[in-house]
Amino acid sequence: MKTATLRQLRNETSTLVKWVEAGETVLVTKRSKPLFRLLPVAPAESEHCRIPNFEARQDEIFPEGVLPQSGAELIAGERDRY
Repeated sequence: MKTATLRQLRNETSTLVKWVEAGETVLVTKRSKPLFRLLPVAPAESEHCRIPNFEARQDEIFPEGVLPQSGAELIAGERDRY
């Protein structure tokens, strides 16, 4: 882990960014006391998120395959309530 002061962060930001891009964790201090850490993003977090499989979830909830109402029927029923 590399260490930098708050002044270095303000004046040499590009250097600290290069360290983080290289995979280093940077501890930023103020008056020799730890203030915060700059961490690189984990590779799994930077990838696109996985799209949920809505059909599989629907089959779990309604195994017989018949939905109680369609979406349009549900919305129409809600509109009539007001």
